[in-house]
Amino acid sequence: MQLGSFHAAARDLGITQPSVSQRIRELEETLPATLFQRRGPSLSLTAEGQALVDYAERVLEATGELQDRFRTRDPLKGNLRLGVSESFAIVCLPELLRRLEQRYPGIHASVLVGDMAVRQKLEVQGLDIAIAYEPAVGPRVRHEPLGQCEFVWAAAYTYPLPRQTMLPEAFARHHLIMPPPPGPLHSAVRKWLADLGVRPARVSTCNSVSAIVSTVLHGATIGFLPNRVIADEIAAQTMKVVRVTPRFPAQQVSICYHANEFGEGVKAFVELAREVAAQYRLFR
Repeated sequence: MQLGSFHAAARDLGITQPSVSQRIRELEETLPATLFQRRGPSLSLTAEGQALVDYAERVLEATGELQDRFRTRDPLKGNLRLGVSESFAIVCLPELLRRLEQRYPGIHASVLVGDMAVRQKLEVQGLDIAIAYEPAVGPRVRHEPLGQCEFVWAAAYTYPLPRQTMLPEAFARHHLIMPPPPGPLHSAVRKWLADLGVRPARVSTCNSVSAIVSTVLHGATIGFLPNRVIADEIAAQTMKVVRVTPRFPAQQVSICYHANEFGEGVKAFVELAREVAAQYRLFR
């Protein structure tokens, strides 16, 4: 206790000393805990009292952040609800969070990874900002192009394939693994295959890029993957790109946010995300 006595606290608060004593008794009965150690006229905090002070300080700090967040309409004040595609999470998320913490020391990020989950949360205002493929969003959500993500079909380096570019008919004989429906990437791949006039003999789906990479490395399938995510595996010759003609078209990636949230904070985040994506060459 900073002032050392209930009498001094009452004088500082402009109330009577019995009122202070009564409030303390009520608080100790409610918790229940002994908050002060009394030595004659002087007081000192017990361990439980110090713990309560620590909690109170955190609550007051959070209250200030809450007021600042809603006063400024800035999602970078306090808790940022961020959604990202898995490829962005794998390549860029650590650096993005590091830079956000440097620029906004009080920020707390709640990150949701996965394109479909991100799109669904964004629509119901469960996210402040999202980075997603080909976003089909409502009129209240703005989206700004971030770049185009290149996808390839990849196989384990030892997977038996012809050296030349494969024609669609030959490619369709292999076991393929790709993102699941009803996501935009699944629809785009299905359209690409239909435009080629082929129907694959066997198709599996998986909602995790990391799991598809693992499955491909074990030699079980040919996987549909972001080119940048598997750059290290390609360089290490543990994985290879399957050459199919025509190539799968690059997919647009956008930064999305609610129109009523736009302000200096969102503008700063958009620029920061662009810088990080450019640094790691995630998009073209």
